[in-house]
Amino acid sequence: MLAAVLAGVGCCWLAQAARGGVVRQTVYSTTPSQYSVSFSGLVQAGDGNFYGTTPKSNSGSDGSVFRVTPAGVMTPLFSFGVSRYGYDPEGGLVLANDGNLYGTTAAGGIYGRGTLFKLTTSGQFSVVHPFDSSNSSLPTYNLVQASDGYLYGVTVSSVTNAATIFRSTLSGALTTLTNFPAAMPGYSADPNDGLVEGPDGWLYGTVSMPSPDYGTIGAIYKFSTAGGFQTLAYFYGTSGGQLPPTGDHPMCGLTAGGDGFLYGTAGHAYSIYFSTNQGRVFRMSADGALTTVFTFSSTNGFNPMTRLLAAPDGCLYGLTCQGGPGNGGTIFRLTTDGVLTILANAFGTYATDQGFPPLIQAADGNLYGTGMTGSFGSVSAIVYRLVEPPVITAAAWSGGTFTLTWNSFPNGAYRLAFKSALTDPTWTTQASTIAATGPITSGSDSPEGAGQRFYRVILLP
Repeated sequence: MLAAVLAGVGCCWLAQAARGGVVRQTVYSTTPSQYSVSFSGLVQAGDGNFYGTTPKSNSGSDGSVFRVTPAGVMTPLFSFGVSRYGYDPEGGLVLANDGNLYGTTAAGGIYGRGTLFKLTTSGQFSVVHPFDSSNSSLPTYNLVQASDGYLYGVTVSSVTNAATIFRSTLSGALTTLTNFPAAMPGYSADPNDGLVEGPDGWLYGTVSMPSPDYGTIGAIYKFSTAGGFQTLAYFYGTSGGQLPPTGDHPMCGLTAGGDGFLYGTAGHAYSIYFSTNQGRVFRMSADGALTTVFTFSSTNGFNPMTRLLAAPDGCLYGLTCQGGPGNGGTIFRLTTDGVLTILANAFGTYATDQGFPPLIQAADGNLYGTGMTGSFGSVSAIVYRLVEPPVITAAAWSGGTFTLTWNSFPNGAYRLAFKSALTDPTWTTQASTIAATGPITSGSDSPEGAGQRFYRVILLP
């Protein structure tokens, strides 16, 4: 529950507070358990709802696709479990230009090598392509629909197959475009995230070899949709790298900024580097020139292992998976010239070395994401949003009615509460919920004859 206490009636006064700052509000939470399922990143469809996947879990689930409303109503749409449909949809979903959701399973299908599937927002499921060992197999990360209308993705290597980049039509006509050059320095033969389309129309991605035994521990590559693979930058654990040899490397995909550059994060999986490098955000030009934008310290978080969001305000938003208050990571905003603001403590004391799904900006203007809270043995998966708490900006008395005005967001649910003195231990909350339709909302009370009253606005979950 979020609230602002700023207005009183009796002598009719208004004490204004400065707006600014956000808090993390839980939209939906699973029941705490030892084997809580995790949520993929979210996509918002045209119906205003959010969609995502859960991977195969220790609780016995083979994965699922879910829908959750901004009000927190969770609906399972499809559960994997029949082998021919595939299982373990690790990469989340992409909303294609036909209005349907597309994703992949990392295993299963009629050939046992994973599937590419389609799901309507009403829950109608179909496999559009079963992967097999003759070409691409074992798709793991997110798909991207490029400006040419095709879906592009990556697969990981197996005993019989190299990692690949593939292209598919929405109807499932799939083409393997290239194998990853496994013998090149810096390549573990596997990508570590999905692709992103750059401003030049090329597809960009990252690989990592997180081991201190190798001098080269990561790389950034680009691939033309017309064919052509180029390695742009290497990350070094010893010497000779384009970034200082402190053991960092990209552990997630890149993000296309609105300024023509690509942005990414570099972290590390080995504690031997923690004292010298706790992660960074970097900028890259199309020719592979890297520039460090910001370097983290333990107080503002470390190990930024989440793909960044480039928002319309020109800033980058992301998460660190460790450090900050409680060591549960931080949620941050970063300007492209390196000014960092900590928006919220990420997930209390729940720290991870696996990273969290990226943030998205929804139609209501708020940032939404998924994560985990709790501690070992009692963990909950959550859907959350970052919201600006309500601040009362105006108050007016007319004809026995006291009207308050505050900042809001579309579909936000609010209630007014009051008490006769600030020292009273309890508030009386109005029964009616006020649904916001825009950035400014008003609510009223009729306190005539009640004496002095103090008011607050409550943002409901």
